[in-house]
Amino acid sequence: MILVLDKAAEKQGIAKVLEELHALGLEGRLLESGDKPLIHVTRGQTKRARKLLGMEAVQAIVPTSGPRIRRHGRRFYPYHFIGWSAAALVLSGVLVFLSGQWPPGLGETVDSLAAPQAAEAALPWFLRAPVEIVERMGALGWSIVGLGLVVLFALPWIDRSRGTGLARRWPFLILGLALAAAYVFVGFGGGH
Repeated sequence: MILVLDKAAEKQGIAKVLEELHALGLEGRLLESGDKPLIHVTRGQTKRARKLLGMEAVQAIVPTSGPRIRRHGRRFYPYHFIGWSAAALVLSGVLVFLSGQWPPGLGETVDSLAAPQAAEAALPWFLRAPVEIVERMGALGWSIVGLGLVVLFALPWIDRSRGTGLARRWPFLILGLALAAAYVFVGFGGGH
């Protein structure tokens, strides 16, 4: 919750608001934002801060979270979307880095007098797993790959675990690590 103070409020008025805040069992921090001073209530029952509306220096109270956020959590877009986008960008950078470290055909010496050999078109390791599934299972393989993509993008709606700690999300964490390990195993040729 944020208390918007009158821009004409002096330091004594701001100090008085902070004292009243502490008297109500709340903690706050003064923020300088443009021409109006703000007090961000950081701890305590924020409903008690409504009593401060009667003070001369307090102009308004702006809630920073409502019952929907406390009940359901933050929406996927934009809150979690930003984190997932950053993770995807880092993963893309790692994949580009790894593709430059181990390109196919490295290690053999070049003989300039011999006729060039035809290069084999090798799939990158991260595409081998879906191709292997489709080759071994045919039409069912396409269904499995498609279903895997749908589940991947539907995870925010599937995961109904409460809380933010890893202990509450252990089933999804173990399942995700197992699927990632299987994907890498098949991608690096373990399935052959």
